[in-house]
Amino acid sequence: WQEGQGEGFNPRYVLVLVQYKAKFNSEKLASVIHKMAPKNLSKKAFHFRLAPEEVAIELTGFKHNAVCPFGVLQPKSLPIIAAKAVFGSDDLSIPSYIWMGGGHPDLKLGCSSRHFVKALQPVIADISDPR
Repeated sequence: WQEGQGEGFNPRYVLVLVQYKAKFNSEKLASVIHKMAPKNLSKKAFHFRLAPEEVAIELTGFKHNAVCPFGVLQPKSLPIIAAKAVFGSDDLSIPSYIWMGGGHPDLKLGCSSRHFVKALQPVIADISDPR
C-alpha cells in the first residue's frame, strides 16, 4: 500500500487476472480502484502501467508471463483484482474451472472458481471487454 494516502484501498501494485480471450480495460480498472480508494484521492493520482520486471519478480517470485496468483512472495502487498468474465457467471456456486499462469511461461495451473475465490479473496469486477 502506498503510505501517506489515507485509509482504504490504495495499492501501489495489483495483480490483475483477465481471461485470455478478453481485452483488459484500464479505464474500468481505474474506476473500480477509485471507488474503493480513500475519498480524498483524485483520479489524477492513478497511473496504470506494468510493474518493472524486477519489481514484479520481487513481489511475486515469478518472471514475465509466468506470474501465478498462488504463492506470490508478498501477498499482502499485492491485492488481486479478477475480471468477472474469468468466472463465466456471477453465481460462484455454479461449478467452473479456471486456468492461470503456473509459475513458468510453459506451465498453467487449473483451479475451481470457488476454491480460487475462497483461497485468494480477490476483488471481482468488470475490468475487461470481449475481443
